[in-house]
Amino acid sequence: MTDTDKIIVRAASSPADFGAVWETLAAGFFNDPFISYVFPDPGRRAQFLPTFFSIYSEGMQVLIAGVSAGDCDGAVVQSTPGNLDLRPETLKEVDEKVLASCGQDAPTIVKAMTALSSNHPDLPPHFYLFFIAVRPRNRGRTTGLILLDHLAEQWDREGAPTYGEASTTALVTLYERRIGAKRINSPICIPNGPTVFPMLREPGAKPAVGPKG
Repeated sequence: MTDTDKIIVRAASSPADFGAVWETLAAGFFNDPFISYVFPDPGRRAQFLPTFFSIYSEGMQVLIAGVSAGDCDGAVVQSTPGNLDLRPETLKEVDEKVLASCGQDAPTIVKAMTALSSNHPDLPPHFYLFFIAVRPRNRGRTTGLILLDHLAEQWDREGAPTYGEASTTALVTLYERRIGAKRINSPICIPNGPTVFPMLREPGAKPAVGPKG
């Protein structure tokens, strides 16, 4: 049995847990095209990414994947059905936190995140997979696949659809093949920035191709 066979997924519950999640997401997303667009300078990206993730994770379900209670090899941030608040006044509060906390790139962050929220489809109560990442040292192993499988089981138990955005075509393929998600609507083109791909997974969806990995 390898270490990855022992990985457990649990809810973040302590300040140390949440700090580890922000650091894991910052490492996992560091070279992501969407994140690289909103934080073009690597130094500022490293400085402000944990704060960025902490702001956008408020009120969300936060999960950790690791071999032991002190490990955070992968992390997930998602909203649960009926818990996503996209009211203008709520989004304005989030924007104000970003503008106050994320340095000179904050206006670009607000613009890009507004593009995502403005294109969020009108769906029945659903999960919103906001962020999922593994630490670079765990890429090519099974941590990310274990996280996706755990999420798919949760979504199926709840009998609810799941929406999310893929920031690369490689991620589109992964979500199609591993959890049966499908592209919906037109790609979201961030002004002068990257393109992201809206995806939807219905409960009980089967992978488009046999899972790999």
